[in-house]
Amino acid sequence: MMLFYTFSYIWRSLKGVATFHIIDYIHYFIYKITILISIITLILAGLFFYSNTINPATMNQYTLSNGKKEVIFQEMIHIGRQNFYDNVVQDIYKYKQNN
Repeated sequence: MMLFYTFSYIWRSLKGVATFHIIDYIHYFIYKITILISIITLILAGLFFYSNTINPATMNQYTLSNGKKEVIFQEMIHIGRQNFYDNVVQDIYKYKQNN
């Protein structure tokens, strides 16, 4: 923070603007950092919401067969929405009923 205060002091001195006292600068610095962290948090939250809710990852199913029997592999995801797990359960029931 002292490095930023030094840069701010030099920059304001060169521009001819009144400089901050160190205590005032600490309040100003915390205010600006809080705004920056809030903006970054909102952007990241929006990206996470988009990737998990609006455009969720699709999990493929792979089928192996020897002509007599068939094995279906379902890709899984550890951090999925409840909807994903409900669909997996429905697929398992469907495949059990069809043998």
